[in-house]
Amino acid sequence: MDVIDIYGIESSEKATTPSGYIEKEFERMFSSALSHIISLGSNVQSSVEPIAADKIRAILSYFRLSKSDLARILQVSRPALYAWLNSESEPSPDNLRTIRKLYSLIEPLGTETLFPIFYGYIERPVGAFKKSLLEALSEPEFSEEEIRAMVKEIRQMSQKRAEQLAENEAKSKVILSEESKKKILEDNLLSIYRGV
Repeated sequence: MDVIDIYGIESSEKATTPSGYIEKEFERMFSSALSHIISLGSNVQSSVEPIAADKIRAILSYFRLSKSDLARILQVSRPALYAWLNSESEPSPDNLRTIRKLYSLIEPLGTETLFPIFYGYIERPVGAFKKSLLEALSEPEFSEEEIRAMVKEIRQMSQKRAEQLAENEAKSKVILSEESKKKILEDNLLSIYRGV
């Protein structure tokens, strides 16, 4: 049975002394304040870290980089990059600045859909630039205009490559189907000849 003591504390034990009252009051206030601090800390942490993780995911997707490539660009280990992606740790201020800069290069999707980049073109020198996209992104102070131009050219090259592959695949299917027809015709003619 709960009892309200002379100090107004509801408890199964009576706080009969001022020190008992103070202990119970301190415990009530401290546990309440601690829960607010914990929830505030978790809110702050979850609202900051996922933003960096989301930016990293967008960078990986837009530039078609592997996690190893991005780790090399940021000059960190792959486990560090994975920790950022999983919101287990936070990038250093320098890396956060680079992540923001890379993220700012991502073109917003307008009316046209962006053609995916072929990974092979990321590692090779691109046209007049005389360097690969990976090399350009790895430079400490890369030129945003140069990166945008490189990405545009790589997307065009990737689109042409995909169109050529689709065209070649369509041609090979037609050739295979014609060969199949000839084979079937030969088999039928042989079976008729043998049956006679």
